Amino acid sequence: MADEVDAKFIPDFGNTPKQKLLEVMKGRGAEAVAVIEEKFGSVKNIAHDLHTSVNKGIIGIQEGIRHRQEVFGRNDIPLDPPRSIVNYLLCAMQDWVILILFIGALISVILGAVFPEKCEGQDTFAVAMYEGIGIMTTVVVMILLIAVSDYLKENDFRNLHSKINRERKVKVIRSGKIIEILATDIAVGDLCQLNIGILIPADGVIVQQNELVVNESAFTGQRSMVTKAVDPLVFAGTHVVDGSGKMIVLAVGRHTQMNLKNSQSPTSPSIVTFRAAFPDDEDVNVDSVSFEHKEDTALLQGKINKIQVALGHISIFLALVAILVIIIRFSVHTFSTHRLSFDPSHINEYIRSLIIGVVVLIIAVPEALSLVISTSLAFCVKQMYHDKALVRHVNMLETMGNITNICCNKTGVLTQSRMVVAKSYIGEQSYEGDPRQYKENIPKALFEDLCKAISINTSYLADILQEGEDNIPKQSGNMTDAALLQYLFQFGEYYQSWRDDYPESKFIKVFEFTPDRKCMTTIVDDDQGGYKLYSKGAAEVLLELCTHVVGMKGELKEFSKEDAENLSRDLIDPWQNEGLRILCLTTKDISSEAGENLLNKREREILSGLILQGIVGIEDPVREQVPYAIRQCQKAGITVRMVTGDNVITARSVAVKCGIIKPNDESLVYDGEEFNSYIRDPDKKINSERFNAMWPKLCVLARSKPVDKFMLVKGMMESHVKPAGEIVAVTGSGANDGPVLRMADVGFTMGVAGTDISKEASDVILLNDDFNSIVNAIKWGRHIYHTILKFLQFQFTVCWVAVIIVILGAAIVGRSPLVATQLLWINLIMDTLACFALTRDTPIDDLMKYKPYGRHKPLISRTLLRNVIGHSIFQLAVMFVLIFKGGDLFDIVDGFHPETFCMPTQHTSIVFTTFVFMQLFNEINARMLQERNVFTGIHKNTAFVIIWFGQAVMQVIIVQFFHTAFHVEGMDFDQWMWCLFLGFSELIWAQLIFTIPKDVLPEGCRCVAIGAPKGRGIAYYRSCSRVEQQDSGIVSSLLSPTDEMPPGLDDIREERQPME
Repeated sequence: MADEVDAKFIPDFGNTPKQKLLEVMKGRGAEAVAVIEEKFGSVKNIAHDLHTSVNKGIIGIQEGIRHRQEVFGRNDIPLDPPRSIVNYLLCAMQDWVILILFIGALISVILGAVFPEKCEGQDTFAVAMYEGIGIMTTVVVMILLIAVSDYLKENDFRNLHSKINRERKVKVIRSGKIIEILATDIAVGDLCQLNIGILIPADGVIVQQNELVVNESAFTGQRSMVTKAVDPLVFAGTHVVDGSGKMIVLAVGRHTQMNLKNSQSPTSPSIVTFRAAFPDDEDVNVDSVSFEHKEDTALLQGKINKIQVALGHISIFLALVAILVIIIRFSVHTFSTHRLSFDPSHINEYIRSLIIGVVVLIIAVPEALSLVISTSLAFCVKQMYHDKALVRHVNMLETMGNITNICCNKTGVLTQSRMVVAKSYIGEQSYEGDPRQYKENIPKALFEDLCKAISINTSYLADILQEGEDNIPKQSGNMTDAALLQYLFQFGEYYQSWRDDYPESKFIKVFEFTPDRKCMTTIVDDDQGGYKLYSKGAAEVLLELCTHVVGMKGELKEFSKEDAENLSRDLIDPWQNEGLRILCLTTKDISSEAGENLLNKREREILSGLILQGIVGIEDPVREQVPYAIRQCQKAGITVRMVTGDNVITARSVAVKCGIIKPNDESLVYDGEEFNSYIRDPDKKINSERFNAMWPKLCVLARSKPVDKFMLVKGMMESHVKPAGEIVAVTGSGANDGPVLRMADVGFTMGVAGTDISKEASDVILLNDDFNSIVNAIKWGRHIYHTILKFLQFQFTVCWVAVIIVILGAAIVGRSPLVATQLLWINLIMDTLACFALTRDTPIDDLMKYKPYGRHKPLISRTLLRNVIGHSIFQLAVMFVLIFKGGDLFDIVDGFHPETFCMPTQHTSIVFTTFVFMQLFNEINARMLQERNVFTGIHKNTAFVIIWFGQAVMQVIIVQFFHTAFHVEGMDFDQWMWCLFLGFSELIWAQLIFTIPKDVLPEGCRCVAIGAPKGRGIAYYRSCSRVEQQDSGIVSSLLSPTDEMPPGLDDIREERQPME
């Protein structure tokens, strides 16, 4: 009756206060049952009071769902509100260097007004005022750019957080239909499906379960596997490790026990523990594995920190040198050479020297280095999302570029995950082709029982959906089960009628498929007072358990071991050589007497005396582009290894098709049992020598269990076969893949076939389950590394040339040839604007021609130094010629003579403009580190083109209109052309530099091989506000995977122990 009301009206929850439900969720085990009986009487009464059904779920209109969310809350915990742009402006203004510069400019304006300088006998109040205003305006622009960039970066990471949340979906039953919704859309009263690997989205009570086991470690903080046959309550944040069931949601979002516990004790564990049901093996103790290397592998930021700290020391020294040189040169020239007495207007020169020193400090410490990393990461994350890869931990992007090994699954990654039954063996007859053509050849009784077996003994989450105008069937849920259901469709049969007759609540016992069991078994009541068992699974598991087979006329025949061997040799092996996945379909009748103790028996105790109904060969074609993608990886120095649960023959066949091995390749193909017997000593300890001798040649590990995959990846990461070590990526989709995904340097999981646990443990979610997305991720990882090198090359050239010109020029002519406003404009070009321009390139295929860089490759390479030194020498030569001979060459007034330097001239304009144009053209050179064609792909980088031309136009505007503020004078057409030509000559000079081998520089020139991941020394030299912004809030939560450290592991900070 309640259902009928719910279907038309918004439900009234007056008798079911929120607090009453929360009191239920506080119980455990028998206590929880007692509380339910005391408060509600029974679970069915809870469902009644919540206006829901234990079979059909919520039956009602959408407004009723919204009303539930208004009454009981939404299933999310909102992020802290975003910081306003004003907040970022205030943070940017905390930079003490910028504040000193602003105050110095303000003092310069005041002193210029009170004590104006003399230039050619006239007061120069206007010069001091406009120069000070120009400095302050430039400082304001810098603050605005810093604030806006940080604000946009925060928004980018918030969007990423939203995308991650949108990938978390759950299946619920509403109005009797199974639908998939976002976890955040769950409402109190929803009937949720629970299956292996699901991360439970809310607190609730179990209404139906089959051998349901939940790992509650995340909730209790201790290793805790709870069987839900006794304890009916489940909690948000825990996950299903075995069995299946359904629950009614009682609490969501802020009202879940996990959130209430965390709000009371902030140090409580609030995340998922990624443990698998591994055997008791000392070598596979997940609790003993440290995950700190995940943070250590992201070394690029650490190397940048190290560079910035070093430049911080150098910049302070250079700033002091610049100040002292200008002061000493001015004092000697004024008070010793010309013997002038002190005048208050001279203070202006000392203030100007301080300003120049501060500007040198700003230029010498390229603050945008950190901005480049975060901007590149944000841009790459956006682009990778379009390429069907969702990055959960942004710092792992850098690690992806260094991957040396990939251990990947077969199904869905290398194959299309569109499984179809290609061949079958039913009633002792082999069939292939259209099932409708041979349906009549199958005995009727056998056919009906086979349809029943497939309909019932498959996950009820698996389904065939009719989509599009042509009603093209689309597989949903477990792909193997969906392939069997589609097989029934091809016969013209509909499985749902069988499922309606046998809902999950009527199942006597269910053993879900796991990689260890390699089969799934379901037991139901038959029509004669007994029980019916259906089991499907791997041939090597079930075939030897069969004692009978259904003959071609439907008769029951004995099935001996010899028959099993003949069937394997004549049928199964040839199918496996074709790459087919083999499933045996079996059944068994159990009498009522024998079934009395059925619920207390294990699967292996029940699976005996089986009847072979049939065998199917399931085809999952290799993705068309996978062989090419694997060849790309191999050219890039990356070894791809396939780790699969399929048998050796099938695995080898698929590996050959993918290009992982060649048909006659001597590379090792092992199954899990052989793998363990080879690498372990008689006492079961792993022998590191044998392991290290085997794994470099191993290309396929078949019939592997999660423990085998874990040990292979762990051993490879700890191996020292290669001096540089190995960076290992792994793919996984199952609940037991959580530990290996967390342990690997980079963990990829499947967005379609992956479980909630695998997604929570991963670094990247492949939204289309495609291996090509992994290759694209590697490209983006290498692209980030190249982007940092491009920016360093550009920054070092500008920085070195500018600082040398300031110091040497000041020592010779008395003042810096480049005034403060000019230097600040140059800083904008080399810093923030260059950051946005150089980080918008997309990866090129040539990136996959190079070997991985390795963990400890020096960031400052000989190639980079060759380019920087070469361009610096050329620019310094041009600049000093213009400074000292420019007046004669262009037949204009010498702007750097002591008598004329106080006023703007065309000479200073030429020097300033030439320097800017040389940087703009060198910015084009910086796009490529080794390729001669520096214009490759420039048309695709719209941001670069716009920023580049924008900077050029701004330079023209500054020179032609802002004379006093920037100490320049308007130039004529010829002068502009000469400046443009000298800038353009940078492109020509770059081609000459490319011809110089890097070997002219000794290897000792390379530096910054080891970074400082936790270094914050740069904060001493500049404002700590930028560091604080990066290390707090939503940004930091996405930069590193260590925010999800499992309880019990976050205190482990030891070196990973080598294998014995």
